[in-house]
Amino acid sequence: MNNQLDLSQQEAIVVTFGNFKGGTGKTTNSTMLAYALAKKGYRVLLCDQDPQANATTLFLKTKAAREDDYITSRKH
Repeated sequence: MNNQLDLSQQEAIVVTFGNFKGGTGKTTNSTMLAYALAKKGYRVLLCDQDPQANATTLFLKTKAAREDDYITSRKH
């Protein structure tokens, strides 16, 4: 079984994690999948549609830690 994605594909592959119930791991699963694919060299777009912006916050904190930088954020 080939576990590699075809990088010559012109169309995007869309993966959606959805559930109306909270606490089911939607943010965790989507961010970890995006991270794993990005580490393998794939171009990844993660759309954080949650008003709490937890996926965005996680990525910004990770980026700041890796680049020895700091971030500021303000939630409305």
